[in-house]
Amino acid sequence: MPDVINVSAGRVAVTFSEGLPAHDRWLNMGERWPTETARWIGHEFLLSRLPIRYDNWGIRMGWKAPLLVRMAADVRLPPGTHRILLRARALSRLWIDGVVAARTEAIVGTPPNGEEQVTALAKPPLLGLRVHGYHQQEAFGSVTIEGTEPKTCRVVLELVAGGKDHWTATGEVCVAIQTPDGQSYNVLRPYPFQLTNRLELPLTDFEVVPVLDRIEASLAKYDDLTRRQMAASQDDFWRRRHELARTVIPVEDATAFTIDEFIAAKSQGTGTALAVVPVISDESFLRRIYFDTVGVPPTTGEIDAFLSSPTSTRRKRVIDQLLADPRCADHRISFWLDLLAENPTLINASLNSTGPFRW
Repeated sequence: MPDVINVSAGRVAVTFSEGLPAHDRWLNMGERWPTETARWIGHEFLLSRLPIRYDNWGIRMGWKAPLLVRMAADVRLPPGTHRILLRARALSRLWIDGVVAARTEAIVGTPPNGEEQVTALAKPPLLGLRVHGYHQQEAFGSVTIEGTEPKTCRVVLELVAGGKDHWTATGEVCVAIQTPDGQSYNVLRPYPFQLTNRLELPLTDFEVVPVLDRIEASLAKYDDLTRRQMAASQDDFWRRRHELARTVIPVEDATAFTIDEFIAAKSQGTGTALAVVPVISDESFLRRIYFDTVGVPPTTGEIDAFLSSPTSTRRKRVIDQLLADPRCADHRISFWLDLLAENPTLINASLNSTGPFRW
């Protein structure tokens, strides 16, 4: 059984390790497990997606597949034989105290000519339970706890994401245990969490969807922290850029410059005379700034609010307001899509002639 270290009580440690030798098998003799690349902490054996991978600039990149994902926790199980449910997309195996209790198979081969038969609708393992996700495998196994007292077991789920010609994603991963009456399944949770919180997490849409929302919020926070930490590695680069900018525009002068004043100062230094364009009216300014930023004209209410604000600050305030408006990003995305999108009119597309490589 894999040895996952630093597993906190009441938590599920989820580790991600890049560079597994193959996506369709476990290690051969002489091969080594890849080192841990990242770690996220959860509260149950439930995972909706992989965290986002970032490079040293804080720019989104892909995981180096095949990716080994491990989920480990200490779970308290009552005595007796228990039926286990495992859901995973590709190769996986579930360890309970050193014994493989359930496994799913690797994805091998691709559909002929890229055509694939329509996947049948998934059926729940029991009436009223949540069905597995699209192209997720569902496997069953069992574990027996000897004696008359509950036992704390080390549970480790290993799974592989991605590989040659395969998407690096997990889908909705889940480990659940059947209830004593055989009528339902509960998502597996670590031991102290079972005692301090609600023990059962029934495998139903009503119960699982809010937990998935919490997991997504946690992953989003984790992604944001990771991006900031990776981007911080370039702080020295940006610090040098800022110092260079200060040699061009002295700091004590830069705060006093508007764009027009800056251009005028530069033109006077070179002896070039620039025609002075008169300042447009507030009404014309408002119309232009709305079209430039959010792509639509201002409403009557927005016009009234602008004209009733203080004259000295109204333009600056509306610029800041529109730059923070979500519609500004929506408007700019059309420009960037034109810049970065593939060109469908190219018949004989060659390397670096389409997409972002054109620029």
